Amino acid sequence: MITLTIYTEPVAKARARTVVNNGKVHSFTPAKTAIAEDVIRYEIVQHYQAPPYPAKKPLALTVVFVCAKPVSKPKKTIYPVCKPDTDNYIKTLLDAGNHYLWHDDSQIVSITASKIYGDRPRIYLTLTEISNSK
Repeated sequence: MITLTIYTEPVAKARARTVVNNGKVHSFTPAKTAIAEDVIRYEIVQHYQAPPYPAKKPLALTVVFVCAKPVSKPKKTIYPVCKPDTDNYIKTLLDAGNHYLWHDDSQIVSITASKIYGDRPRIYLTLTEISNSK
C-alpha cells in the first residue's frame, strides 16, 4: 500500500483545446492543467523513481482533494458543493500518475474520492493492489 500527500491546489482537468492554424488542426492541453499535472508528477518522483506497481496489476485508489476555503464560506462548511467536479480532479491525478505511480490509469479499477475544504490545499492518496483472482 502506498500513501502519499501532494501539497498543491487540486486542479480540475480541462478539456483539450483544438485550433486551426494555417489549415492544420492542433489539439493541446490547457496550460493550467499541464502545469498541475507536472507539479503532481514532480511530487511523485520525489518518492518513487519508477512505478511501484507493475503493469497489469489491478489497483484501488482512495483520494481526498483538500481545497482552499473561500473567505465568503462559513467556517462550518466542510464540503464544497460547487464546481469543479470531483471527477475532473480525479482525471488530472490519473493522467499525472501514468508511468509514475502506475503504468497506465487503466490499472485503477476502484476509486473512492472526496473533496473537502481545508486550511492548506493538498491531495491525499492511498493506492492498494487488489488480488486479481477470486
